[in-house]
Parts: sequence; C-alpha cells; structure tokens
Amino acid sequence: ILPTLPHWKAHLQEKTHYWPYPPIITTSSAEKGLAFYAASAALAVSGTVTLELACARTPTVVTYRTDSVSAFLIRPLLRTPFIALPNIVMQKSVMPEFLQEKCTPILLANAIREILLPKRQEEIKRMLGEVREKIHSQGITAADIVERYLGF
Repeated sequence: ILPTLPHWKAHLQEKTHYWPYPPIITTSSAEKGLAFYAASAALAVSGTVTLELACARTPTVVTYRTDSVSAFLIRPLLRTPFIALPNIVMQKSVMPEFLQEKCTPILLANAIREILLPKRQEEIKRMLGEVREKIHSQGITAADIVERYLGF
C-alpha cells in the first residue's frame, strides 16, 4: 500500500504499473491510517509521517535524499544527530535513518529485512510505544519538535 498526496498519485501509478503485484495507491487519510496500523513495516520519507507511523507502532525505515548543495547548507544548522521526528523526541535511534549517500536500494532493503525480524519487531514496537506515550502525555506536535529540538 502506497499512501501518498493527491499530486503524486498519477506519478506513482506510472512508476508501478509494471510491478508483478501492483500496489494499492491511496490518497485517503482513513485508508492511510488503516494501512499504518496493518503494516508489518514501512519505508517513509522523513517528515510528520514518521510521527504518524510511530503512533501506529509501525516499525519504519526513514529515508531522505536531497541535492548535495542543500545537504551541505543544512547540515551545519542541525542541532541533533537525527532527522526522523520520533528519533529526535527520544534522542536515540528508534527508526533507522538512511540519508543522502546511505539512501541506496540495497541498504534500504537490508534495513527493511532487519526490522521485519520478530525479535527486532518486538523491540521497535516497544520503543514506538514510548514515543507515542511521550507525544500524547506531553501534547507534543511536529512544530514543537522543530522548535524544541532543532532550535528553529
């Protein structure tokens, strides 16, 4: 299942139409939420979706790749070793991150394979439960995380 924004749907349909098992591509918030709770694992771009996946306790591999100039300019501004919001909240790696040069198909596939291992799933779901509790108990929003932890 590929939850996406409406303006990406046609592009994803074009890129996946030849797959042997074509994915369900949805722009529905309700379907996205159901998919998050039903998923054994997820591959997500860094952003607020990582908080949604954490709240659903879905083991997730986080990825982000931008042009080298943007990466060079933003790195000195970051005040945390993490980019995924759940990792920033917990100040530890709850969701493995693969950024820039580490964002390769082989590394991502291996990371997904690892988070699907039963023992690892159990550990990650426990940590994601802690993220969820911290977010809910403190009323933390994505904007709060940016302000508190990234210093913007």
